[in-house]
Amino acid sequence: MRPSRTTTRLGAAVASLALLTTACGGGGGGGTSSSADQIDFVLNFAAAGFHAGFAAAEVEGFYEDEGLDVEITEGQGSTTTSQLVASGQVDVAYADAAAVMPLIADGAPITVVATMSQVSPNQVTALKRTNLTSVSDLRGKSLGVPAGSSQIPMVPILLADAGLTEQDVDLVNLPGTSLVPSLIQGQVDAILGSTDAYGIQLEQQGAETDDYLFADNGVETVSVSIIARDDFLEANPETVRSFVDASLQGWEFTRENPEDGVADLVELFPSLSEEQAMVEYETTPELFCRDNPNLGKAEPEQWERATELLQSVDLLDPESEPTDFYSYDYLPDDLPEC
Repeated sequence: MRPSRTTTRLGAAVASLALLTTACGGGGGGGTSSSADQIDFVLNFAAAGFHAGFAAAEVEGFYEDEGLDVEITEGQGSTTTSQLVASGQVDVAYADAAAVMPLIADGAPITVVATMSQVSPNQVTALKRTNLTSVSDLRGKSLGVPAGSSQIPMVPILLADAGLTEQDVDLVNLPGTSLVPSLIQGQVDAILGSTDAYGIQLEQQGAETDDYLFADNGVETVSVSIIARDDFLEANPETVRSFVDASLQGWEFTRENPEDGVADLVELFPSLSEEQAMVEYETTPELFCRDNPNLGKAEPEQWERATELLQSVDLLDPESEPTDFYSYDYLPDDLPEC
């Protein structure tokens, strides 16, 4: 095994991001990587069980086998991570495609090179005592939404699919840390939660809930993906192909050996609870392989659907084409089967 290494450089990168005049500005000089075989990989959030495959690729030596020196850094949200890539401070990262696509449409030099989560983990969650039998039952009720989240632009789509408008629901902006306690204490009737975070917190507190996944209720967007700056892709195509290939090997290893993959994650990030990380990981395989034949690849029709949905809420120009956002050129010939 390679020695573990937890990084802390994202704070400085985020601080310097404030100096940028636009999220899509910045130089085209290849970001933080000092050589073609070195990749500084920024996650979408703080390390958690749903990142285990990347840790396995590092600790089990899949990156090393491809001649890569990869450093995995924790993130502070998909929006921040994708802006770091857009600004040239990071070359390769992990972010929700729904946050990345509007940046690309506005001119950010970013391409999605592999899509890991084929659907969003987001969901509407209510305690069973609320008797929420469908999203349409939100009419006249209060819905807690995490302030500043990428979920908010999806709310009109979610409600429209249920025959509702924003005027039919009392939307309550809350800090992410307040969503679960606000629901349990009855301050809101439901929340915009997620299977891999808020849902786990509620279950661990013994709450019984009714949950309605976005993907089952009109919001079928591709989700967390490996993204890269276009200039880095142009200069180092084989490096990126090797990185994607090794990452997929790490995820395949973790799917076959989940306890080992989670242990690798904790080796890289020792402050994590292995038990908690395992619970988080267990929500991941279904999201990665929902209605898809292969790991790491969203099909063209999924990109078409995501583009149309984001256009419907004015996050994308009507002239945007699905192929503006992704490339299959960096995927290995033999993708792992779902």
